Amino acid sequence: MRVLTIGLGGAGSRVVDILYDHDRRSKVCCMSAAAIDIDPNSLVQLRHLPDPARIFFPPVDVIDSDDITRIIDVEEVMTRIQGMDTMGIDAIIFCCGLGGNVIDIAPPIVEELRKSYVEPIFALAILPCLNEGKRVSAKAADDLDMLQEIMDAVILFDNETWSQKIRTAAAADEGEETGIMAQIRRNPLSLTLNPREHYSLLNERIARQIGLLLRAGEFNEFGLEVAEVVLDAGEVLNTLKGMGFVAVGYASERLPTGWLDFLHRRRSQKYFIQGSHEKAARIVSLAKKAVYDEISVPCDLTSAEKALVLIAGPSAELSMKG
Repeated sequence: MRVLTIGLGGAGSRVVDILYDHDRRSKVCCMSAAAIDIDPNSLVQLRHLPDPARIFFPPVDVIDSDDITRIIDVEEVMTRIQGMDTMGIDAIIFCCGLGGNVIDIAPPIVEELRKSYVEPIFALAILPCLNEGKRVSAKAADDLDMLQEIMDAVILFDNETWSQKIRTAAAADEGEETGIMAQIRRNPLSLTLNPREHYSLLNERIARQIGLLLRAGEFNEFGLEVAEVVLDAGEVLNTLKGMGFVAVGYASERLPTGWLDFLHRRRSQKYFIQGSHEKAARIVSLAKKAVYDEISVPCDLTSAEKALVLIAGPSAELSMKG
Protein backbone atom coordinates (compact mmCIF):
# COMPACT_ATOMS: atom_id res chain seq x y z
CA MET A 1 0.00 0.00 0.00
CA ARG A 2 1.58 3.25 -1.10
CA VAL A 3 0.98 6.03 1.41
CA LEU A 4 1.76 9.63 2.19
CA THR A 5 2.45 9.90 5.93
CA ILE A 6 2.37 13.24 7.74
CA GLY A 7 3.68 13.59 11.28
CA LEU A 8 2.15 16.31 13.44
CA GLY A 9 4.14 17.47 16.46
CA GLY A 10 6.97 15.71 18.25
CA ALA A 11 5.34 12.32 18.85
CA GLY A 12 3.85 12.05 15.37
CA SER A 13 7.07 13.16 13.68
CA ARG A 14 9.15 10.59 15.57
CA VAL A 15 6.77 7.79 14.57
CA VAL A 16 6.91 8.87 10.92
CA ASP A 17 10.71 8.97 11.16
CA ILE A 18 10.88 5.33 12.33
CA LEU A 19 8.26 4.21 9.82
CA TYR A 20 10.33 5.83 7.08
CA ASP A 21 13.43 3.98 8.28
CA HIS A 22 11.57 0.63 8.29
CA ASP A 23 10.25 1.35 4.81
CA ARG A 24 13.67 2.14 3.37
CA ARG A 25 15.35 -0.83 5.05
CA SER A 26 12.67 -3.15 3.64
CA LYS A 27 13.70 -1.98 0.12
CA VAL A 28 10.01 -1.68 -0.79
CA CYS A 29 9.91 2.13 -0.54
CA CYS A 30 6.13 2.52 -0.54
CA MET A 31 6.08 5.61 1.66
CA SER A 32 6.43 9.36 1.18
CA ALA A 33 6.76 11.29 4.42
CA ALA A 34 6.68 14.75 5.98
CA ALA A 35 7.00 16.00 9.56
CA ILE A 36 5.42 19.25 10.75
CA ASP A 37 6.41 20.87 14.05
CA ILE A 38 6.96 24.17 15.82
CA ASP A 39 9.81 22.76 17.94
CA PRO A 40 13.14 22.91 16.07
CA ASN A 41 14.85 20.53 18.51
CA SER A 42 12.26 17.84 17.82
CA LEU A 43 12.85 18.04 14.07
CA VAL A 44 16.64 18.14 14.42
CA GLN A 45 16.61 14.96 16.49
CA LEU A 46 14.89 12.97 13.74
CA ARG A 47 17.38 10.42 12.42
CA HIS A 48 16.02 9.20 9.09
CA LEU A 49 13.76 11.73 7.36
CA PRO A 50 15.55 13.87 4.73
CA ASP A 51 15.74 17.59 5.51
CA PRO A 52 13.21 18.65 2.82
CA ALA A 53 10.61 16.47 4.55
CA ARG A 54 10.95 18.42 7.82
CA ILE A 55 8.57 21.37 7.85
CA PHE A 56 9.29 23.88 10.62
CA PHE A 57 7.16 26.85 11.63
CA PRO A 58 8.81 29.04 14.30
CA PRO A 59 6.45 30.31 17.01
CA VAL A 60 6.27 34.07 17.35
CA ASP A 61 4.59 34.44 20.74
CA VAL A 62 3.72 32.21 23.67
CA ILE A 63 1.84 29.20 22.32
CA ASP A 64 -1.57 27.99 23.29
CA SER A 65 -3.98 25.74 21.46
CA ASP A 66 -5.76 28.71 19.89
CA ASP A 67 -2.60 30.15 18.32
CA ILE A 68 -1.36 27.09 16.42
CA THR A 69 -3.51 27.73 13.34
CA ARG A 70 -1.94 31.19 13.05
CA ILE A 71 1.60 29.85 13.40
CA ILE A 72 1.39 27.00 10.89
CA ASP A 73 0.70 28.18 7.34
CA VAL A 74 -1.60 25.62 5.73
CA GLU A 75 -0.85 26.95 2.24
CA GLU A 76 2.87 26.42 2.83
CA VAL A 77 2.17 22.89 4.07
CA MET A 78 0.13 22.10 0.94
CA THR A 79 2.86 23.53 -1.30
CA ARG A 80 5.47 21.30 0.34
CA ILE A 81 3.23 18.23 0.16
CA GLN A 82 2.34 18.76 -3.50
CA GLY A 83 6.04 19.06 -4.26
CA MET A 84 6.58 15.51 -2.97
CA ASP A 85 6.19 12.26 -4.88
CA THR A 86 2.51 11.56 -4.26
CA MET A 87 1.68 10.01 -7.63
CA GLY A 88 0.03 6.63 -7.22
CA ILE A 89 -0.54 6.82 -3.46
CA ASP A 90 -3.38 4.72 -2.05
CA ALA A 91 -3.96 6.65 1.18
CA ILE A 92 -2.84 9.51 3.41
CA ILE A 93 -2.00 8.83 7.05
CA PHE A 94 -1.59 11.44 9.77
CA CYS A 95 0.55 10.36 12.74
CA CYS A 96 -0.14 12.39 15.85
CA GLY A 97 0.08 12.27 19.61
CA LEU A 98 -3.21 13.14 21.27
CA GLY A 99 -3.22 15.90 23.88
CA GLY A 100 -0.67 18.17 22.22
CA ASN A 101 -1.20 21.48 20.44
CA VAL A 102 0.12 20.83 16.90
CA ILE A 103 -2.70 18.33 16.29
CA ASP A 104 -5.11 21.30 16.21
CA ILE A 105 -3.85 22.10 12.70
CA ALA A 106 -5.20 18.78 11.38
CA PRO A 107 -8.73 19.95 10.38
CA PRO A 108 -7.65 22.76 7.99
CA ILE A 109 -4.92 20.57 6.45
CA VAL A 110 -7.36 17.69 5.92
CA GLU A 111 -9.87 20.10 4.42
CA GLU A 112 -7.30 21.27 1.88
CA LEU A 113 -6.08 17.75 1.15
CA ARG A 114 -9.59 16.59 0.28
CA LYS A 115 -9.75 19.31 -2.39
CA SER A 116 -6.71 17.82 -4.15
CA TYR A 117 -6.79 14.11 -3.31
CA VAL A 118 -9.56 11.53 -3.59
CA GLU A 119 -7.65 8.93 -1.55
CA PRO A 120 -8.91 8.09 1.96
CA ILE A 121 -7.31 9.92 4.89
CA PHE A 122 -6.57 8.04 8.10
CA ALA A 123 -5.06 8.97 11.45
CA LEU A 124 -2.65 6.99 13.58
CA ALA A 125 -3.50 8.45 16.99
CA ILE A 126 -1.29 7.82 20.02
CA LEU A 127 -3.09 7.92 23.37
CA PRO A 128 -1.03 9.58 26.15
CA CYS A 129 0.23 7.93 29.32
CA LEU A 130 -1.63 8.65 32.55
CA ASN A 131 1.43 10.30 34.11
CA GLU A 132 1.21 13.07 31.51
CA GLY A 133 -1.61 14.56 33.58
CA LYS A 134 -5.36 15.08 33.55
CA ARG A 135 -5.15 18.14 31.32
CA VAL A 136 -3.43 16.19 28.57
CA SER A 137 -5.90 13.31 28.97
CA ALA A 138 -8.87 15.67 28.68
CA LYS A 139 -7.35 17.33 25.60
CA ALA A 140 -6.69 13.86 24.12
CA ALA A 141 -10.38 12.97 24.47
CA ASP A 142 -11.36 16.15 22.60
CA ASP A 143 -8.73 15.46 19.93
CA LEU A 144 -10.10 11.95 19.44
CA ASP A 145 -13.61 13.31 18.85
CA MET A 146 -12.19 15.80 16.36
CA LEU A 147 -10.24 13.15 14.43
CA GLN A 148 -13.24 10.83 14.27
CA GLU A 149 -15.22 13.55 12.51
CA ILE A 150 -12.66 14.39 9.82
CA MET A 151 -10.89 11.06 9.16
CA ASP A 152 -12.02 7.96 7.28
CA ALA A 153 -10.72 5.87 10.20
CA VAL A 154 -8.58 6.35 13.30
CA ILE A 155 -5.99 3.70 14.21
CA LEU A 156 -5.35 3.79 17.95
CA PHE A 157 -2.21 2.99 19.92
CA ASP A 158 -2.34 3.19 23.72
CA ASN A 159 0.97 4.34 25.21
CA GLU A 160 -0.19 3.60 28.77
CA THR A 161 -0.92 -0.07 28.05
CA TRP A 162 2.33 -0.63 26.20
CA SER A 163 4.37 1.27 28.79
CA GLN A 164 3.11 -1.18 31.39
CA LYS A 165 3.98 -4.10 29.11
CA ILE A 166 7.53 -2.81 28.70
CA ARG A 167 8.02 -2.27 32.43
CA THR A 168 6.59 -5.69 33.25
CA ALA A 169 8.80 -7.42 30.71
CA ALA A 170 11.88 -5.57 31.96
CA ALA A 171 11.11 -6.32 35.61
CA ALA A 172 10.57 -10.02 34.87
CA ASP A 173 14.21 -10.28 33.69
CA GLU A 174 13.45 -13.46 31.80
CA GLY A 175 16.32 -15.42 30.27
CA GLU A 176 14.44 -15.79 27.00
CA GLU A 177 12.75 -12.78 25.45
CA THR A 178 9.05 -13.17 24.73
CA GLY A 179 6.12 -11.02 23.66
CA ILE A 180 6.86 -7.35 23.18
CA MET A 181 10.51 -7.66 24.19
CA ALA A 182 11.07 -10.17 21.43
CA GLN A 183 9.96 -7.48 18.98
CA ILE A 184 11.93 -4.48 20.22
CA ARG A 185 15.39 -3.88 21.54
CA ARG A 186 15.68 -4.68 25.20
CA ASN A 187 17.57 -2.51 27.66
CA PRO A 188 16.05 -2.87 31.16
CA LEU A 189 18.31 -0.22 32.71
CA SER A 190 17.28 2.45 30.24
CA LEU A 191 13.61 1.52 30.62
CA THR A 192 13.73 2.52 34.28
CA LEU A 193 16.10 5.50 34.10
CA ASN A 194 15.76 7.07 30.66
CA PRO A 195 12.30 8.29 29.57
CA ARG A 196 13.60 9.13 26.09
CA GLU A 197 14.68 5.54 25.51
CA HIS A 198 11.38 4.31 26.93
CA TYR A 199 9.41 6.38 24.42
CA SER A 200 11.81 5.29 21.69
CA LEU A 201 10.81 1.69 22.41
CA LEU A 202 7.14 2.67 22.24
CA ASN A 203 7.65 4.37 18.87
CA GLU A 204 9.53 1.34 17.58
CA ARG A 205 6.60 -0.83 18.59
CA ILE A 206 4.14 1.47 16.79
CA ALA A 207 6.24 1.27 13.63
CA ARG A 208 6.30 -2.54 13.78
CA GLN A 209 2.56 -2.59 14.47
CA ILE A 210 1.75 -0.48 11.40
CA GLY A 211 4.70 -0.92 9.03
CA LEU A 212 3.92 -4.47 7.92
CA LEU A 213 0.35 -3.46 7.10
CA LEU A 214 1.60 -0.60 4.91
CA ARG A 215 3.86 -2.97 2.96
CA ALA A 216 1.10 -5.50 2.29
CA GLY A 217 1.06 -6.53 -1.37
CA GLU A 218 4.11 -4.43 -2.26
CA PHE A 219 7.24 -5.79 -3.91
CA ASN A 220 10.42 -4.47 -5.49
CA GLU A 221 12.80 -5.20 -8.32
CA PHE A 222 15.29 -7.03 -6.10
CA GLY A 223 13.43 -10.32 -6.27
CA LEU A 224 11.34 -10.44 -3.13
CA GLU A 225 9.29 -13.61 -3.09
CA VAL A 226 5.78 -12.99 -4.43
CA ALA A 227 2.95 -14.51 -2.43
CA GLU A 228 0.53 -17.02 -3.91
CA VAL A 229 -2.30 -15.14 -2.23
CA VAL A 230 -1.58 -11.42 -2.12
CA LEU A 231 -3.31 -9.06 0.25
CA ASP A 232 -3.44 -5.88 -1.79
CA ALA A 233 -4.01 -2.25 -0.86
CA GLY A 234 -7.68 -2.38 -1.83
CA GLU A 235 -8.47 -5.03 0.78
CA VAL A 236 -6.64 -3.10 3.49
CA LEU A 237 -8.42 0.15 2.58
CA ASN A 238 -11.84 -1.52 2.41
CA THR A 239 -11.28 -2.90 5.90
CA LEU A 240 -10.26 0.47 7.33
CA LYS A 241 -12.64 2.90 5.62
CA GLY A 242 -15.68 3.98 7.56
CA MET A 243 -14.78 1.98 10.66
CA GLY A 244 -14.33 4.82 13.14
CA PHE A 245 -11.74 3.37 15.50
CA VAL A 246 -9.29 0.63 14.49
CA ALA A 247 -7.09 -1.63 16.62
CA VAL A 248 -4.07 -3.39 15.11
CA GLY A 249 -2.38 -6.47 16.54
CA TYR A 250 1.10 -7.69 15.64
CA ALA A 251 3.02 -10.81 16.60
CA SER A 252 6.03 -12.55 15.10
CA GLU A 253 8.13 -15.64 15.62
CA ARG A 254 11.77 -16.01 14.70
CA LEU A 255 12.37 -19.10 12.59
CA PRO A 256 15.28 -21.37 13.57
CA THR A 257 18.54 -20.83 11.72
CA GLY A 258 21.59 -22.96 11.09
CA TRP A 259 22.48 -25.89 8.84
CA LEU A 260 20.65 -28.50 10.90
CA ASP A 261 17.48 -26.41 10.94
CA PHE A 262 17.84 -25.73 7.20
CA LEU A 263 18.05 -29.47 6.51
CA HIS A 264 15.09 -30.05 8.79
CA ARG A 265 13.02 -27.50 6.88
CA ARG A 266 14.03 -29.06 3.57
CA ARG A 267 12.88 -32.40 4.94
CA SER A 268 9.60 -30.79 6.04
CA GLN A 269 9.09 -29.55 2.50
CA LYS A 270 9.75 -33.02 1.11
CA TYR A 271 7.56 -34.72 3.64
CA PHE A 272 4.87 -32.05 3.77
CA ILE A 273 2.38 -34.02 5.81
CA GLN A 274 4.77 -34.32 8.76
CA GLY A 275 5.44 -30.58 8.81
CA SER A 276 1.99 -29.26 7.96
CA HIS A 277 0.55 -29.58 11.45
CA GLU A 278 3.45 -27.64 12.98
CA LYS A 279 3.13 -24.85 10.39
CA ALA A 280 -0.63 -24.57 10.82
CA ALA A 281 -0.32 -24.51 14.60
CA ARG A 282 2.32 -21.76 14.40
CA ILE A 283 0.03 -19.52 12.34
CA VAL A 284 -2.95 -20.06 14.64
CA SER A 285 -0.76 -19.35 17.67
CA LEU A 286 0.61 -16.14 16.14
CA ALA A 287 -2.88 -14.93 15.18
CA LYS A 288 -4.11 -15.51 18.74
CA LYS A 289 -1.12 -13.70 20.22
CA ALA A 290 -1.62 -10.73 17.88
CA VAL A 291 -5.32 -10.41 18.73
CA TYR A 292 -5.36 -11.20 22.43
CA ASP A 293 -1.93 -10.14 23.72
CA GLU A 294 -0.32 -7.70 21.27
CA ILE A 295 -3.26 -5.49 20.28
CA SER A 296 -2.52 -1.78 19.95
CA VAL A 297 -5.33 -0.67 22.26
CA PRO A 298 -7.55 -2.58 24.74
CA CYS A 299 -10.95 -3.12 23.14
CA ASP A 300 -14.05 -5.30 23.07
CA LEU A 301 -13.27 -7.69 20.23
CA THR A 302 -16.92 -8.74 19.93
CA SER A 303 -17.82 -5.18 18.87
CA ALA A 304 -15.64 -5.34 15.73
CA GLU A 305 -17.55 -4.96 12.46
CA LYS A 306 -14.65 -6.06 10.26
CA ALA A 307 -11.46 -8.04 10.71
CA LEU A 308 -8.43 -8.64 8.53
CA VAL A 309 -5.56 -11.06 9.08
CA LEU A 310 -2.23 -10.59 7.29
CA ILE A 311 0.39 -13.34 7.47
CA ALA A 312 3.87 -12.85 6.05
CA GLY A 313 6.90 -15.12 5.89
CA PRO A 314 8.82 -17.63 3.76
CA SER A 315 6.39 -19.62 1.64
CA ALA A 316 7.91 -22.90 2.81
CA GLU A 317 6.88 -22.06 6.39
CA LEU A 318 3.34 -20.89 5.68
CA SER A 319 0.23 -23.06 5.75
CA MET A 320 -3.03 -22.33 3.99
CA LYS A 321 -4.68 -24.66 6.49
CA GLY A 322 -3.34 -22.50 9.30
